[in-house]
Amino acid sequence: PFLFPVTFILLCLFTSCNSGEIVLDHANVNAHKDLRWDLDSTLLVISGSNTISSKEAIPFKAGKYVISFKAYGSVAGDGALPLFIIDIGDSLLIKQTGIAVEEKIYTVKFELQEAITGILNFTFPNDYADAGGDRNVYLYFPIRVSEF
Repeated sequence: PFLFPVTFILLCLFTSCNSGEIVLDHANVNAHKDLRWDLDSTLLVISGSNTISSKEAIPFKAGKYVISFKAYGSVAGDGALPLFIIDIGDSLLIKQTGIAVEEKIYTVKFELQEAITGILNFTFPNDYADAGGDRNVYLYFPIRVSEF
């Protein structure tokens, strides 16, 4: 009797239950052990070039999607913004974008021509630190992926 509700809840985290929305939070993402969670596990400070991934492969059916998340970045002495690369399974690039210094809600739209199952990745590849500062990404959770 207890197993069914738990299984259903876990499936809803990674499939399109009811609203067609996938919600990623601190409990269902892989984050490097050296990264720091703040604000009661709703803000992840990404320092060092790192990738944050869904713990499980997510089945996406063909269609249109939007990824929504809130983030901000810090810059180092070279003034470059932190980059953020979003992909599925390291093979399907969804978006590469700079993360602004001010807190902002990002919406990334993409379309899949066919169904795919894969790990959803968020990569910060251009860490840099010098006397002028430390480039980092501050990523708020949850991250939402919805069909539209």
